[in-house]
Amino acid sequence: MSDAAWEPLIRSGLFPPPERLPPSQGGPLPPSQGGPSRLLGHMLRNSSIASGTAVGKRAPAWMAGLVHYRLVPGSFPHGMRYHFDGLAEVIRFSFDATGDGGPQSAPSLTWRSMPFESDAFERYQSCLFFGTGTGPTAGAHLCFTNPGVNLLPLRGPGAEQQLWLTIDTASWGRVDPQAALALPPRCWPWLLSPIAHPACDGSACFVQHPCPKPGPGPACFSLLRPTAGDLRTVLVSRATLPRKKLIQHSHSPCVTPRFVLAKLDSFGARTTNRSRVLSSGGARFVNNHFWNCFEDPRTAEVVVETVATEYLDLYSEPNLRAPMEWSRRFQAPLRCRVPTEGSAKAGVRCAPLSAAVNASLPFDYPTFNPLFKARHDYRFFYALAPSAADSKWFDQIVKVDVSRGGGAVAASWARPGVYVTEADFVPRRGSTAAAAEDDGVLLSVLYNSTTDSSSLGVFDARSLALVDQFGLGGVVPFHAHGIVCPAWHGGCFTNP
Repeated sequence: MSDAAWEPLIRSGLFPPPERLPPSQGGPLPPSQGGPSRLLGHMLRNSSIASGTAVGKRAPAWMAGLVHYRLVPGSFPHGMRYHFDGLAEVIRFSFDATGDGGPQSAPSLTWRSMPFESDAFERYQSCLFFGTGTGPTAGAHLCFTNPGVNLLPLRGPGAEQQLWLTIDTASWGRVDPQAALALPPRCWPWLLSPIAHPACDGSACFVQHPCPKPGPGPACFSLLRPTAGDLRTVLVSRATLPRKKLIQHSHSPCVTPRFVLAKLDSFGARTTNRSRVLSSGGARFVNNHFWNCFEDPRTAEVVVETVATEYLDLYSEPNLRAPMEWSRRFQAPLRCRVPTEGSAKAGVRCAPLSAAVNASLPFDYPTFNPLFKARHDYRFFYALAPSAADSKWFDQIVKVDVSRGGGAVAASWARPGVYVTEADFVPRRGSTAAAAEDDGVLLSVLYNSTTDSSSLGVFDARSLALVDQFGLGGVVPFHAHGIVCPAWHGGCFTNP
């Protein structure tokens, strides 16, 4: 939606008084002061990579033709103290064949990082900007478009690849998949604050959003319909709760062949910084990430697996400066069973995923082989985890085996002083047999706090051995998500 559509909300008095920014001549402001000496070096830190090429050493030749995108909070104007309010930037990684292209020829890597060309990026100083933890700032015009959470690949009416950038708090954006340059999107004006994580199954994508007026229900669900230059929606369902609630960021819905599921979370009052925000029956948590969900053929239930966290202000500057209290920030990950018409059990039942993974040493940003999406026989997921209780941040990648009804860590990777980001799975072509579920590689942007530099790591999905590493010549800020586009697939897999 256009920034002008927000004007009635601004006048409504729902927002706090705007904060004044120091005078400037325009353009992006210098970054917030901090950096490696005061904060973990890839937090609240401007991206310092632009473009480059690196030669591979051991990456498998079958990766040639692969394109990998990352969406990062790339710059932090003065006064911005919430990490995921950083202005959106897209990094495009391309693996290219070298030599004779044979099985022993490791591909080279080319990358390009481009800021999303929003009003906030072009003239932040004169903007009225309102993010999750920033603003509203005092400005002459609205700059609410900053889609910096997730990437959504869609097929247009001519089967052309579209790449959308999503966010929960305001408007989505669109970029050219080849150049990573911003395109002017036009969305239905009532699609206010759609969640950043639609659920897609390869043929359709469903999104949760506030309901259009008139109509009851605090949350609606729509089918996304891309056009040549637009994104339309078809309303498919409304959810009505006993009373009106402010529905918040939720990594939902998830999708199976027959069902779309979502957990509706709402903001609520808390009396201290240590109290829980939400109340959901007997369990109080924010489902920070759903990953796979599937239909259990034995019980006719839908099984949903989720990371559970206490609240979402983890990424504010004061909390980033404080020692990490893993057991307070996270709860044990859950496996929930949702009844359907053929289920013998009634009600939603949730239980800890496994004793092997708990709130003291939790995980987040789970991923899996996209070819095993919604399959009840899937075994593995991958996630970020702390390597020790006193870890400052996620410094380990883990592989978890859920085949025995729980979760056991099957492999892990960690190096001193190296912090990790979401490990995105790239399947080898044709790896759909059960025995080939972990036949592929993982891609993670690594930050080395000792050398103050970032690299792209390529990991064997079976052993988590580091296969190859490409230095990026600068620092990439911590970020949430990426997508992979293997050449053999003819497009991109969604996340998740």
